[in-house]
Amino acid sequence: MYGLNSIQINTILDYHTCGRTWANKNMTASLLTDLYLDWIKLNPTWPVKSFLFTMESQWNHGCRKMKAYRALNKAFKIIEGKYAEQYTKLWDFAEEVKMTNPGSIVKFKLDVERFKRIYGCLGACKESFKVGCIPLISLDGCHLKVLPRGQLLCVVGIDPNDETWVIAYAVVEMENKVAWIWFLQLLVDDVGIENQNGWTFISDMQKRLIPAFQKVVAKRTTVPYFKKAMEEVKKLDNEAYKWLVKKPATQWSKSHFEIYPNHIIAKTKAYYNYAANDLYYVDEENSNEARYNDEASRRSLP
Repeated sequence: MYGLNSIQINTILDYHTCGRTWANKNMTASLLTDLYLDWIKLNPTWPVKSFLFTMESQWNHGCRKMKAYRALNKAFKIIEGKYAEQYTKLWDFAEEVKMTNPGSIVKFKLDVERFKRIYGCLGACKESFKVGCIPLISLDGCHLKVLPRGQLLCVVGIDPNDETWVIAYAVVEMENKVAWIWFLQLLVDDVGIENQNGWTFISDMQKRLIPAFQKVVAKRTTVPYFKKAMEEVKKLDNEAYKWLVKKPATQWSKSHFEIYPNHIIAKTKAYYNYAANDLYYVDEENSNEARYNDEASRRSLP
């Protein structure tokens, strides 16, 4: 066997009395990270005890708990690093969305050149909502369980098939008043809510959403807001105030414009009374109010 790349066993003792040892110095934290990186990526909240049990059952080797913690921390740094690299491509993503879906809006909010928030509203979803959906908007938020952490804010409507229709969404650092105001301001401009009359907004009565809604939506071109502005004009210039009062407000102020949903036809306006859970239709030509309480008209009501 001289010159060959092999070994020869002369004597073998097939019987031994030593006990099994679980310790293996070659089972390092770096090796565990390489072996279970894909597993950790799929399950970021993998408990350490479960991680050790899986490793021991697969390899018949054990390790100390601190070594398992180091392996998980190294894996998290690798995964978060890959996510961080994706932030540099957000602007390319926004331009691609705008190019492939004309009319789309993608906005970013930065904090000292670091990503903070993103807002998205696809053009096709936005225009379809304006044309074919009832003026009803539902707002809600939820936690993001995967990296990166944060909150997902979403706005949906109801399409003619009584199914949900996504209008816009945003990823923010946390669900607070500032984030909701930023989100609602972009939403109002995109959807074109000139006057909140005729619109219905649904939420789960979140404490942070209510003041944001009152600041952004509830004060847009309303009669009380108009009166308050006129009082300010009167204090600044009484002659200008008198001149404005002589002009019918219906001709120059949006607060007095009659704005109705453009999808209601045949000179009929729909009013939804959610308190009584009834649907009313008012016929402008005959000025007669007909009330429908059948199940067919109730099915789209919450």
